[in-house]
Amino acid sequence: KDRLRRFAATVDQTGSFNEYNSPTYANVSIVNLTRIRMTVRDPDDLALTEKIHHRAWLHLGKHWHAPTKQLAGPMSRCYSTDIGAPLWLQKGLEGRLSFVTREQARSLGGSLEVAVHDYRCPESVAPLFLESGPARQHRELFLNAPAPIAPVQGVTWLHPEFCLGSVNRGDFWIQRRPLLAFWGGPERPARFVQLRFLKDDYDFSSALFYGVQEKNCILGCVNFRSPGGDKHISLDMIQNGEFRASRLRLCLDIAGVTASSARIEGPRRVAVDLGGAKLWFAVREAVFGSEEPKFSLGWESGRLVVSLDLLGAASERLIRWQEVSPAFLAFTLAMEGRAGSLEEFHRVCSGTRFQAGPGAGEFAWESPAGKLTLSAGVGVASVAEQDKAFRGGIDGSTPPLVRLSDERLV
Repeated sequence: KDRLRRFAATVDQTGSFNEYNSPTYANVSIVNLTRIRMTVRDPDDLALTEKIHHRAWLHLGKHWHAPTKQLAGPMSRCYSTDIGAPLWLQKGLEGRLSFVTREQARSLGGSLEVAVHDYRCPESVAPLFLESGPARQHRELFLNAPAPIAPVQGVTWLHPEFCLGSVNRGDFWIQRRPLLAFWGGPERPARFVQLRFLKDDYDFSSALFYGVQEKNCILGCVNFRSPGGDKHISLDMIQNGEFRASRLRLCLDIAGVTASSARIEGPRRVAVDLGGAKLWFAVREAVFGSEEPKFSLGWESGRLVVSLDLLGAASERLIRWQEVSPAFLAFTLAMEGRAGSLEEFHRVCSGTRFQAGPGAGEFAWESPAGKLTLSAGVGVASVAEQDKAFRGGIDGSTPPLVRLSDERLV
């Protein structure tokens, strides 16, 4: 009883969940809330459990992209970018959202939580999963922070032909999805765009993401923390600010296109016809000590990968954070539906005004969706210092903080 109320009080701080939009752990929470409903008899406990249960489903529903049958980004934790065939969603929606046939489901009983027979999505939330409406933006507060640090908040643009989501501050641990897009229909495997930062081809936990998004446009910055982790944010810490690497790069993984997909390349920028949607990406600033960053496109493991190498050495080298300054990169990204030509989309995006300065780490982009501004640290520093340096703006104002719900659970 005590834990249930403490959990509800934590949710009440923002109206949402600290571990946000997780396709794996949202189900874990819903399963256990359902078990409480099936076994507990105290009416006060049941009433509170149902409020939390409704909030969990609402949180997922607001991020659901019905055209692709995917949970739109951003995500705090996931094990696979493609949500696959989540039978728990099919069960929760009583088969109205279908991924497999009844016969196929018989062989996958463990994924259906067969012993949790009261598993269901609240009827008031179900339309969010079943209906695809006009383009809309969803902004949601996830985690408060003491001033002047900006609270953690996500933005998701849900368009009939694609979805694009990002968090305002996060990192590149392998389970994070700080910037993620899907497009097309419900085909599997999914067609997606995922931003990553890799150290020798593995996601690097000491790289940080800061961004500001309005509708289909994102202005972002990547910098680095010390102390910080290597492959894991806490279990694999970099010792004494020193590590060995031969390659450090920002990657934009594009899954679901072919090697011959139409694209337009320019200096540190590219526009890609995704087939049903269009993507435009440009690296605006990039510095890593005395290195010369290199922009490239390549085909890796069946995906088109846009890379910005901050370090590309012939052999492994020792990196000392205290000797690397400044160390950051800034980029702009936009997506659009199938209407119009790739050439026109590239022309419009490339013609937008971008400014750096007057202070270090200050950027402004007059994007097609409005003027986006961002300030971030340019040197390697603690995550607290990097968070403190971050500011984001839209058309001259701080982005509003939007709660998923104003209703208090307790």
